[in-house]
Amino acid sequence: MKLVCSLLGNLVILIPYSKNHVLKYHEWMQDPYLLESTNSEKVSTLEQQYKIQKQWESDQLKGAFIIMEKRPTEGDKSDVKEGKTKKTSVVKTELCFSSSSPSSTRTYPTNEEGRMAGDVNFFLSPHFRETREVELSIMIAEKACRGKGLATETIHLIIEFCQKKYGAWRFIAKISEKNAPSLGLFKKLGFRHESFDSIHKHHVFSLETQGAVESRKLFQKFEDLRGEFFDLLEDGIMKNRLRLETFPLPMKPTVLVSSSDVKEMREACEKKLSSKRAAARDNLANSISKTSDRLRKAKECGDSASERRFSQFLRRLGKRAANNDKKWDDETRRVGEALSKFAKMFCTITSTA
Repeated sequence: MKLVCSLLGNLVILIPYSKNHVLKYHEWMQDPYLLESTNSEKVSTLEQQYKIQKQWESDQLKGAFIIMEKRPTEGDKSDVKEGKTKKTSVVKTELCFSSSSPSSTRTYPTNEEGRMAGDVNFFLSPHFRETREVELSIMIAEKACRGKGLATETIHLIIEFCQKKYGAWRFIAKISEKNAPSLGLFKKLGFRHESFDSIHKHHVFSLETQGAVESRKLFQKFEDLRGEFFDLLEDGIMKNRLRLETFPLPMKPTVLVSSSDVKEMREACEKKLSSKRAAARDNLANSISKTSDRLRKAKECGDSASERRFSQFLRRLGKRAANNDKKWDDETRRVGEALSKFAKMFCTITSTA
């Protein structure tokens, strides 16, 4: 996807992967060790690498940052020695999520002055709205940049970014069995080993953020209650608001509505159920009429077998007709209770929604 933010840490700046980085990235990906460690296939030509970079920008389910190792200016080095910090802003970005450490407020150049150390990628699950799952992969390509804590800070930053921008609560990493540094990294960061893929020869690690379990239960309850009445509503602004499709997805599902919105939803449900009740009544009446005609003809023809069959069917239709109103009364009551519970649990009533 087209990323419009840089992420600022103490040791690294994460910059959206662009065509300016392709040449260096292509050099990295000629290294057999990096290809094996990342389970990547070698891209033969630079032209192909540029095409792949464009594909990354257009794919709405994945994103890539280049990891830049920071190079403090002389002023920064003096401030660090004296224990001072400076305020900073990241130029040419629309968003910036920074680490909470005070040292993250030191001033660093924003013209990519520093060393390209590697890259970090994230992949939103195709069913992200249900799973909130993001797959992460990281590569510290420059040997001189390894063992400095860059990867650890990068993973912290990318997790924070995915939480704030998308509402992610579950992260996974698929790591080659031969990539010992990455296996150690994700274990150290608290990722739990889930499985081993014997076909692709990689381990799967996962991490669920704090509150993820409770949040998942709330969203399941939200989906269950909403499902009781959602299809009864007419398409429109209110129905779109109930979908909760805007990023970032919240940890707790909350819909802003006015008291009149709740009343209108209830009336819309009752109207639709009333229409369904009438349609069911008409269908039953039509079936009874047709069956009665067939029964009469069977009697006239002296077809005793058909007469018995139509008589039995007519009795069943009569019972269904007698229970029809009770069935729809129960359905209307059930939908009303679900809507009331939904409004109480997940709706914030405002004067104007």
